[in-house]
Formats: sequence, structure tokens, C-alpha cells
Amino acid sequence: MTIKEMEAKLAHEGLLEAHVGMNLKKYVNGELIYRDSQWDNCVDVFGICRGEDGSDCFFITESERGIPLYTDVYTTESEACDALIKKISRGEKIYQEKMMRK
Repeated sequence: MTIKEMEAKLAHEGLLEAHVGMNLKKYVNGELIYRDSQWDNCVDVFGICRGEDGSDCFFITESERGIPLYTDVYTTESEACDALIKKISRGEKIYQEKMMRK
């Protein structure tokens, strides 16, 4: 899966905004966050950025300073996309289940 395909799947499944824990996170193109080897802190976002070594990094930032709360590095774009969809959809499902119990 490519990043474009992943973005389409997130849009189709209503996951361009999703909860991780109790915080709402928004999908952002990783090129907007990590460019020219510099990390621009953005709060409550998730996405994939390409490292200098060609690896793909899936990230989720925290709510206060925009520092990565979660990162994982993959050797292929497809692996990173699959991991992002799995984690984000799982996080939203857990959140929805908690809200239903209240």
C-alpha cells in the first residue's frame, strides 16, 4: 500500500481524525512535519515521514508540545502504512467502546 492509498482508506473509514487514548489526533502528511531534516512540532497529529536513510517512520505526536509520543520505523512504505492503519483504527475502536460504556 502506498501513502496515497492509505490516505484514501483513512478517508473512506472516517479515520483522518481518530482518538489515541482520550485525545483526538489528525492525520497530516509527514512531509509537512519533517522537511529538510528538521522536525516541526505539531500537536495531536499522526502520519508517516521518510527518513534520510529511506526508511519510513510512523509517528503520533503528543498534546502539549507536538513531540512524538509514538514512533516506529519500517523498511518499506507499505509496512508503515499497514501499521498506521492498524494502530489508528484500533485506537479509535477502543475509544468508541469506552464511550459506549459510560
